Amino acid sequence: MPSIKQDLVPSSVKNVRPGYPMTPKWITIHETDNFNPGAGAKNHATWLKNGASGLSRGWHFTVDDTYIIQSIPTNESTWHAGDGLNGTGNRHSIGIEICVNPDSDYEAAKVNAAWLVRKLMKDHNILLKG
Repeated sequence: MPSIKQDLVPSSVKNVRPGYPMTPKWITIHETDNFNPGAGAKNHATWLKNGASGLSRGWHFTVDDTYIIQSIPTNESTWHAGDGLNGTGNRHSIGIEICVNPDSDYEAAKVNAAWLVRKLMKDHNILLKG
């Protein structure tokens, strides 16, 4: 079973962690689309923690074949769904990024992400909808 490492973005980094309260209703999953060697969970979490190059970007968890790193508390919204300040993705969903870098086992990263999704669904009483 994987473990989750918390490495939270400071609350002062408002472009990544705006501080809006959230009660999660669903989960949004993306892939990092970063195929550079070394672009695993640790590097993506560090990028967020360091201010995401000034961009309004963020997500709650970054997952690769080895690590699950939490950057934002799940009771806060962040900028991961591209639907604006009050969008139902940004303001109501937990964001997960799966790493696709070549020095990581993508299939194992997907297994870790699936484990995380099951855990989050249980923890937050998020039901599967079809």
